Amino acid sequence: MPVPLFRTLPARVNLAPGSFLGREVVGLPGPIWSMMAWYLLVIGLMLARLLYSIIVPNDVGMPGLTVFRFAYAMVGLVALAWMGARTPGWVLFLLVDLNIAVTCLVAASQDSIMSEAVPLATLVVAALYAATWFGRREMVTHLAVLTVLSAAVAFLHSDSAQLRVLWAAIVVLCWGLGWFVNSLVLDLSRQVMSDPLTALLNRTGLDLVVASLSGKRARVVPRSVAVLDLDNFKAFNDRHGHHAGDEILQEVGAALSSQLRSSDIPARTGGDEFVVVMPSTNVDHAHGVLARIIASLPIGCSVGVSEWPTGTSFDEAVQAADREMYTHKRRDSPSSAPTLPNIARVLPSLA
Repeated sequence: MPVPLFRTLPARVNLAPGSFLGREVVGLPGPIWSMMAWYLLVIGLMLARLLYSIIVPNDVGMPGLTVFRFAYAMVGLVALAWMGARTPGWVLFLLVDLNIAVTCLVAASQDSIMSEAVPLATLVVAALYAATWFGRREMVTHLAVLTVLSAAVAFLHSDSAQLRVLWAAIVVLCWGLGWFVNSLVLDLSRQVMSDPLTALLNRTGLDLVVASLSGKRARVVPRSVAVLDLDNFKAFNDRHGHHAGDEILQEVGAALSSQLRSSDIPARTGGDEFVVVMPSTNVDHAHGVLARIIASLPIGCSVGVSEWPTGTSFDEAVQAADREMYTHKRRDSPSSAPTLPNIARVLPSLA
């Protein structure tokens, strides 16, 4: 069964690598530095606007609103610079909606059709940001906010039929580009972060999610890390073929996906090795949960669990779990072979 790929990421903000936008800039994840770039652009435009109003004193407009936009963008920029990679996803959601609201306020302050339409056209930036960094449901929510607020400008503030036609074209463009870009980004993220056979996270995806468990989230204790390794899997592959082995791996992935909590993070990190990160779970509880899952698997499995305390690296926790897993494997290996009824569940022709 497919796994919600972004269920493990904070507030469903897409931090996936694989493109230029996914790379960190001065230590900041893509959603953060791109929002800061958005604010820098607004600041630059407002400075140019203020400079023009000084050079051309009879310039029409609302200098007070220009100063407000400048101050708002500066506050947002400083706040993001201060929080950096610790910025929660909900803050980004709030900032996107605030940016939409401020843009619509600027449009409503204008006194001509074109001067109203130009700010509304910049809403495409908000649509593209939400499409690039947010999950599908979150993107749709922000596009709905964009649609409602901009409609208030087009239908309540103005009675111009021409502006309403321009508004409709802008909204259609925002939805169309947003849906297209979001689909591309989600597809890219799945290719980069997920294992195509089991639909679990791969090693790259696991590393990314673990890196996101920083700051306040890193202080959520207890945390456990489990390493699972299938017993005699190579012998099973040699005897029954790789297709049967693939079906075994798929069953293991489905069991982990269906029986773990939504907050747990399962990943396939090697051929027959799986890692599970279990927040707010002590070692004893983790052993109990995994024992029930292993009992449902069509093949024997060795497991090791270690605590992942604050101040300890994830790799150290995995190594500790790995050592325990190999201790169990050496001790229990004679009884770890898959049973015939379980094999028959995967290969009906053997029944």
